Amino acid sequence: MAKDELLFNKYAGAILASLLFVTSTKLIAESIYAPKTTASETTAKTEKTTDEQVDIAALLAKADAKAGAKYASKCKSCHTFDKGGKAKVGPNLYNIVGRKVASSKDFKYSPALAKHGGTWDYDLLNCFLAAPKKCIKGNKMAFGGIKDPQTRANVIDYLRTLSDKPMPLPVAGSKSKKTAAKKSATEAKKPTTKAKQAKAGKASKASQAKFATLLAQANVSSGKRVAKKCTACHTFKKGGKTKTGPNLYGIVGRKIGAVKGYKYSSAMAKHGGVWDYVALDQFLAKPKKFIRGTKMGFAGLKKPQDRADLIAYLRTFSPNPVPLPKS
Repeated sequence: MAKDELLFNKYAGAILASLLFVTSTKLIAESIYAPKTTASETTAKTEKTTDEQVDIAALLAKADAKAGAKYASKCKSCHTFDKGGKAKVGPNLYNIVGRKVASSKDFKYSPALAKHGGTWDYDLLNCFLAAPKKCIKGNKMAFGGIKDPQTRANVIDYLRTLSDKPMPLPVAGSKSKKTAAKKSATEAKKPTTKAKQAKAGKASKASQAKFATLLAQANVSSGKRVAKKCTACHTFKKGGKTKTGPNLYGIVGRKIGAVKGYKYSSAMAKHGGVWDYVALDQFLAKPKKFIRGTKMGFAGLKKPQDRADLIAYLRTFSPNPVPLPKS
């Protein structure tokens, strides 16, 4: 009888041990795999909300095309950027801003992109560059996306410069899904107030005096070196042809938006005033801030003396150079 009890205890112990093992395994598994709202999921939801609320127009107004070009160098393994460039893994991106979606003739698009329709306006480009597969489901773009909104704006601003006639910038503060062309048309209908003209065209007396001093000590030779950056888009000689930008002969003292044969942006054409020394300095410092909506792709010259040297050089392109301001 004692032997039977001993055998029974062994079996009972084995069964109890098995039950304990199964129960503990289940508890551990539930603790590992139980559905939770993780920190990463919370962050993803926040990022989704943030992306939906991005005002790309406002970001484009302060975008840096040079920074965008630097970032876009990552895309050269799949895309070409020059006019007439061949398709690679992806289509050529020259004139992409404002172009119909899936319209490059030498590239075979995915069915999702081919059937999408519409144009690559600023809103769609922002959406697609943020998360390609989420924006247009089923497309074959392998790139994961650009998370930082300002970096996307910089890239879009750079892509905008790759055009014979860059598309006008959208109106900052508008989050509608209208195309940039419609936004530009709406902006053109709004009259420019005298207050805005005064703010854009005039600086304080102190600023004028300071800039006059810089012009008085400007180096024309240095200005000529700075101007080499401009030769890709502008000509300087009398009777020179327009390129991406207008001819700059006689620019100092000339009416803004006055070169015949050149198609200015609505913002520039409606601005009014003349290219006096102060206006030139402010425009060369931050083109898109001075005249919002201009199609000027250049980000600006940060150093005041560089601007003064350049303006002194531009002043020489005239039969009767405008007198320098008194310092």
